Amino acid sequence: MATRARGGLPPMTGPLARGFAALASPRTAAAAGLVCAVVCAWGLTAGTPLAAARSPVLHLGATLLVFSLLARAVSGGRLALAPALVATGLLATGVGAGLAGRDQGEVQLGGAEAVEAYEVPVGTQRVAMHLGGVLSSANTPEGLALSVGVRDHNVGEAVLPVGSQTEVALGPWAIFLARTEPAGAPGGARLRLTPRGGGEAIERSVRLDSQLVLPDGSRLGLNRISADFGRALGPAAQVLPMAADAAPGVGESKWIFMEAPELDARVGTDAWVVELVGLEAAPRAVLGVRRRGPLGVLFVGIALMALGLLLGLRAASGTAQRRTP
Repeated sequence: MATRARGGLPPMTGPLARGFAALASPRTAAAAGLVCAVVCAWGLTAGTPLAAARSPVLHLGATLLVFSLLARAVSGGRLALAPALVATGLLATGVGAGLAGRDQGEVQLGGAEAVEAYEVPVGTQRVAMHLGGVLSSANTPEGLALSVGVRDHNVGEAVLPVGSQTEVALGPWAIFLARTEPAGAPGGARLRLTPRGGGEAIERSVRLDSQLVLPDGSRLGLNRISADFGRALGPAAQVLPMAADAAPGVGESKWIFMEAPELDARVGTDAWVVELVGLEAAPRAVLGVRRRGPLGVLFVGIALMALGLLLGLRAASGTAQRRTP
């Protein structure tokens, strides 16, 4: 009749015992931890943290590390507190990271279309996730100013620092600059505006589907652009002058032409004479997006891992002192 090991656990023999011993080996935990560290380092140095976080290799390494620590915690027939705490902390950290980083994906700025959704990879497909409004951007001295909302109601506003992967909160989303890509099709226009009654001209850049606020309080929207209007008239832009007290989108739109000024609406009654200086195609910014979630579980997991490591170091120090003659 088989005897039970101390702590009430039945003894293991044969291949099961050898497999459990291999799982509980410090070499197994070290190898799993090394795999996780290499994948994370690759993601950070290559500028693809989202790809690293979704890597099956990272998930496999983290799972093996958790089970290795749990096996080590119960080896010898009784629970060892330090590895059990580290394993529990790893599990809680993984769950917390999943809660805090749901629906991770990317969105590209700088195109001609209004941005209302970002793409989330699901298997081999990409699924559009709506942002809850139109994502608008503007370059400022502080960085890339972002806002998401509908008409005059913004869900969130934030400024993304230039040349940094710092993550900022934008309403229910967390945003960071993943990378920049070469300029594509024109997504804005450079305009010269002169007061019709006389005065100094000013030049402003405006993105497609956005508005300029002029010195007198009136607004000018950019509705459409064309690199070659009618394949004969060259670059053109459709603008919408709006009075200061007019409702958004209320006004008479008109086309202006860079190479055919005699055809546009420079002669009229609007307060400003608008000229098209040129079309602009800025480099496209690719933003990493995730849904913001609670961070409490993540912090608890980190605290448990830290406590387990401290207890493990203390136990190792005590063992070394007892062995010292």
